[in-house]
Amino acid sequence: MHFFKLLLITILSIVSLSVCRAELYRANLDANIRNGAGKRYDKIGTLKSGETVDINSIHGKWGEIKYNGSVGFISMSTLSSYTSSVKSSKTGTTSPWLTVLIILVIIIIFMKNSSFWRSIFPSYLGSANDYKYKCKSCGEKFYYAHKSAKCINGPTHKYYKI
Repeated sequence: MHFFKLLLITILSIVSLSVCRAELYRANLDANIRNGAGKRYDKIGTLKSGETVDINSIHGKWGEIKYNGSVGFISMSTLSSYTSSVKSSKTGTTSPWLTVLIILVIIIIFMKNSSFWRSIFPSYLGSANDYKYKCKSCGEKFYYAHKSAKCINGPTHKYYKI
């Protein structure tokens, strides 16, 4: 179960980071889209002046884009950064801080039954079935007990997990 939680956190982190990685640019003039980063590569399309494009990564003076389902490259000298909250919300880009916040919330949710969670929220009892302890001497039941904790009824009383 612990493995699947970590796997889910990893997958969500990768997806979140890949969403926020692309940057939106606008073409200053008609620009050729090529199948490689350089003028020697074949032209596979054209980006018209004023159109916007998501740049996934930059290779020298060339930006990598997705074009008709495949990878294309466009000269960065023909583009200018385009920041508009309306455009970026339509393309699905996310603020890096929002991505970090989402990842932290996911991690905290999966850690809620850990000792770290309990150190932050000491009154949290967790699931009633998962964390019950019982004193060997007096039979007092507790939801959570540290290994070094002693029963409130006596210093020689010891806990065991039910």
